[in-house]
Amino acid sequence: MLEERFWLPTAPDADPNGHEWRSGELLGKYHDWQIEWSIEEIFDCMSSGVPHRHCVNRVVARKVAS
Repeated sequence: MLEERFWLPTAPDADPNGHEWRSGELLGKYHDWQIEWSIEEIFDCMSSGVPHRHCVNRVVARKVAS
């Protein structure tokens, strides 16, 4: 489903202080940094006994000198 690439619903056992994941959101926070490497991964989970998905973003970035 294409829509799931850009948005994931909150997991049933989510932290109440968490927020919904948006594809590219982390990179947007580092728009003025040099991105050396970045990956977004979505994985299936069965915690709490309810099938759902989680995501993880990993970024290696370098602050550009002013």
